Amino acid sequence: MDTWKQLKSTYRKAYHQITTEKPHEDEQKYKTFASCVAILCHDNVKYSLRDRLSYLTKLLDLSGGPTVREHACIQSAYAIGDAVEIKHHGMTSYALDERFPLPGTWDYQKAYNFSIPHIFGKIMPIHIKVWLEENCFDDSPEDILEIQTLLETSSDYQY
Repeated sequence: MDTWKQLKSTYRKAYHQITTEKPHEDEQKYKTFASCVAILCHDNVKYSLRDRLSYLTKLLDLSGGPTVREHACIQSAYAIGDAVEIKHHGMTSYALDERFPLPGTWDYQKAYNFSIPHIFGKIMPIHIKVWLEENCFDDSPEDILEIQTLLETSSDYQY
């Protein structure tokens, strides 16, 4: 099965499962969650950039975003182990500790469980970092308000 078909299949599976488990959430969070699970299972950074851009663009058409929550979830997955953050021309990437699974190689249940707190939990410092450093789209008004309030009222988030 090609990567796009795997991504789409996993996206649909995660979307249907989470809407059953959390029936009263925001639609964009469902899409963001399903996108994260699919990326963690199938977007292997060892694939060519051209191939990755092709199927990730199709995934964005399906799910919208990427939202702050999606970027925070995926960045957290990359930061497992002794990863070193590298910034170059406005992009953030990581040198990974190969003892830990690369995003794109996770099993479904691990990706599903890992994504829940990043997408449905409270705003965490990683969300604030992403908000300040990356371009995100389709964020919920509630998330935007919570992030702005945290930035205005907490010395923990003063950059």
